[in-house]
Amino acid sequence: MTSVRIKRGAVTFFAVVTVVLAAARPEVRAATRVGVELSAANAAAGGRGGATVFARRLHQGLDAALTVVVRKLDSSTTYEVTVGGVRVGTLTTNAAGNGRARFRTRPRAQDQFLGVDPRAKTIGVRAPAGVDEHRDRDDDDGVRCCVLDEDENENDCKFISPDRCQARNGMMIGAGSCDPNPCPQPGKTRCCLPEDDDDDENEVECRQRTPEGCQAKGGTDIGPGVCDDAACPVPELVRCCLPEDDDANDIDCRQRTEEQCAAQGGMSIGAGSCDHNPCRGVTTTTTVATTTTTEATTTTTEATTTTTEATTTTTEATTTTTEATTTTTEATTTTTEATTTTTVATTTTTVASTTTTEATTSTTVATTTTTVATTTTTEATTTTTVATTTTTETTTSTTETTTTTTTSTTTTTAPLCSCDGGAPTRVSFTTGVGSGTCGHLASDTNPDFLSLNCGGLYFGGAGVGVPLPSTVPDQGMSFSKAACMGTTVTLSGTSPTEAGGNRCSGGSNHHNACTTAADCPGGTCKFLQCTNAGCLFGPPLPIPNRSHQGAATSSCVINSITANAAGTADCNTGSTTALNVPLSSGIFLDADLMPMRCSGGSTTGANCTGSGGCGTVLAGSCPGGTCVNDTGRCRGPDAPGTACCSDADCPSSGTCETAACVGGANANLGCITNADCPSGSCSTFIQSCPICDPTSSKCNAGPNDGLACTPGDGALGGEYPTSHDCPPPPANNLGALPIAFVLDSGTVSKTSVDLPDQANVFCGFCKNKSLNTFARRCNGLASGAACTCAVGVPCAACSGAPCLPVACTANTDCAAVTGFVSCGQRTSGAFCSGDPTSAVNPCSDLARTIVETGAPAGALTTGGPAKPAKLVSIFCIPLTFSSLVDSAADLPGPGAVALQGTTQALP
Repeated sequence: MTSVRIKRGAVTFFAVVTVVLAAARPEVRAATRVGVELSAANAAAGGRGGATVFARRLHQGLDAALTVVVRKLDSSTTYEVTVGGVRVGTLTTNAAGNGRARFRTRPRAQDQFLGVDPRAKTIGVRAPAGVDEHRDRDDDDGVRCCVLDEDENENDCKFISPDRCQARNGMMIGAGSCDPNPCPQPGKTRCCLPEDDDDDENEVECRQRTPEGCQAKGGTDIGPGVCDDAACPVPELVRCCLPEDDDANDIDCRQRTEEQCAAQGGMSIGAGSCDHNPCRGVTTTTTVATTTTTEATTTTTEATTTTTEATTTTTEATTTTTEATTTTTEATTTTTEATTTTTVATTTTTVASTTTTEATTSTTVATTTTTVATTTTTEATTTTTVATTTTTETTTSTTETTTTTTTSTTTTTAPLCSCDGGAPTRVSFTTGVGSGTCGHLASDTNPDFLSLNCGGLYFGGAGVGVPLPSTVPDQGMSFSKAACMGTTVTLSGTSPTEAGGNRCSGGSNHHNACTTAADCPGGTCKFLQCTNAGCLFGPPLPIPNRSHQGAATSSCVINSITANAAGTADCNTGSTTALNVPLSSGIFLDADLMPMRCSGGSTTGANCTGSGGCGTVLAGSCPGGTCVNDTGRCRGPDAPGTACCSDADCPSSGTCETAACVGGANANLGCITNADCPSGSCSTFIQSCPICDPTSSKCNAGPNDGLACTPGDGALGGEYPTSHDCPPPPANNLGALPIAFVLDSGTVSKTSVDLPDQANVFCGFCKNKSLNTFARRCNGLASGAACTCAVGVPCAACSGAPCLPVACTANTDCAAVTGFVSCGQRTSGAFCSGDPTSAVNPCSDLARTIVETGAPAGALTTGGPAKPAKLVSIFCIPLTFSSLVDSAADLPGPGAVALQGTTQALP
């Protein structure tokens, strides 16, 4: 069924105006379902919608059904539904203007009678006379404006001109409907609730509710802001095979949640489309009831003497083996004629029995069936009757009549998953330590002038001042739910309960398992491995700025998922395609959290920095150990290992760096990049995220300093290991950046464009081209009110909506953003300066295209071992509106990452 909505358009309904939504005339065959789009016959109406025609041929004649679904029409209004111009019934909308009506030639409980053959007919929805579509508008050319009603202490949505909205201190929220009221409300949050129109689509609506009210209604709280149905997580639906009420052998496909499918007695065959009814592939096996009757018999034995000779009966051992076979059956129809086989009573106690095979007709869809090799063995047995002499008095023995009945049973089999090892229920991906090359930059003249490392995060334009790449944490594990059809695996998000692995951070239950925030009094339940909205994605990500004197702009990034993950995989190739995991990247400007650290003793690794910063020691710190400099080392010709807090501490070189070479000819000398360390590597002293010390298993720095922790990653450098048990200081939070993060095991690329005011633009935002500053508006809308709140978090000036930069692809997108009418990024290009002599990110050209290449895992066996894979993504990064961070990272600009790790299919 094609899901289409009818949107309320800009039309006034007069008594003589009728809006007819005309459907295409589908060709109907027996047992055919056709979804058609409805469009407005009157162009001024702007209506759209959906209808479904279902028809099948039964012995009793044609069975037909017509379903009509409408969206966003007038609330609580009854419309006429016509077929071929004949009125067949009515459709009534709910308070949200949504409605659904179903008509059947054989009506059920809620159906209306369909007395007209719908085939080759025009289907219409006829609006009643006198409906005024603009009854809630003050200006035909207005915008939606949220205006505070001080008496009611709530924001009203009004259609007024931009000037009137500004004069009333309102907030413009762009195009759309004011019914229901989408404006942010004081003390309320956006609550995603299931629609109440009882259709098959299981869509959700955004409503303003208190957090408690949202929870009581079973809704999903997505935080304060302007309500938009599109912001709500899409319900996770599966194809549910359900028998028709009047014919249990006619299996139909319906979109349901797993819970709804189970409650209705259906069978889930995973996510996907119900087009062409995939449930027709199910088979039904019926065991016919049989009755065996033993007739009453009476035996009278006269007094006799019987001598029985010794006899021996031996049953030879027999073995029956069914060879493993695979049979592929082409679509065929086989009819077995009724047959009767009778076994005549023979030998002493075998009663005559009759077995009847009922005449059956079986239609087999092309399938492949594999019979596992089985062996049945009858053990050899020997029965010996000893010779005896028995004298029997006259006796009478009566055998009572007995009846055994086998009840008929029906088994329904779904289409098969052909993954080795059976159908997986989950798929995991775990990041590892990156090595080698996974991508490159291309310019207008050079197709590959800079390699991009696996396991590295790249960001910013050509002016980026942070040495790249930043190291991606290893050991980051995420689980997705899996639904298999053939070799295709549909991936969806897992909840904290489904994924497990959650831990309390802080509070009285710190470092213990949890499922909800209620399990962590005074702390937070960290959802570490799930992929639904609200779950964390990977361990804390440190971004140390190792450039000379750049430590102050070092940051810590906490990534959380903002909508349930969704994508596809293939178990035969191990590929992952378009796995959408939208992120909110919390930015903490931490600089270096531990200029001085304990070495040895009972608190090794702990912060011991005194009040004077680097070079001063906190009294009483490091019992049994020593407080040492963890800030910098001098470059040569100063002696290797010469500690420094500033350039003045390096008498020979005059240069103090915040990293030192590990191994190689320059071991223990200051460095910025690996290029400074021939045959070695450059490791930083900057801890921009708190550390989970692997020796003491305690947090070093941050609000949980000294508390127990489990490292979330390995010791990949001086900035690691990190852990969500050890969060960064909340006071250093700059806000959260929305990231459109889509992972793929193939090759992805992004090519920049030349705009009127800037060339080589990968990620455009509305800017002032003279000042190179960027607009900040409520909800990131060009029509939104100006704001100055921290980026990406609820903003009071936006009535709880986030304050964001305004994304664009052309200058015309910025025409309404006064003072910021140019579209561009901070600096052209990507990831490197174009200067081959640069000490930070040297390269020889300006990027035109970014290319990242992933790698599939190869054939996956459900329950088998994890296999190596690479997932890649290219995305845009907004600016933080912190001049320190944005200038160092050159934001806004592009981002790219290659996650090297392993993937596994789990039963």
